[in-house]
Amino acid sequence: ETRAKDAAAADLNRGVDAYFAGRAFDALAALTEAVRRDGDDARAWYFLGLSRWRTGDTGGAELALRKGADLERKGRTSRREVNDALQR
Repeated sequence: ETRAKDAAAADLNRGVDAYFAGRAFDALAALTEAVRRDGDDARAWYFLGLSRWRTGDTGGAELALRKGADLERKGRTSRREVNDALQR
């Protein structure tokens, strides 16, 4: 499980970097893998939603953003971690 979480964290970092660099499809690929490996990280779901939005998948974006909000509300990812990830 630790290996999966480490791999998911690396995918998340790659996805966030790609998102902020304007490479939405690269972000989408990395973030899809991140949530597959660790579906409890709200940050990955939020950025997956934002990447889906940028690529025109508004329905998928809404689902991913709702999942992220649900996980944040349940305390799976702290509000501070989410805020830190969203600010660059």
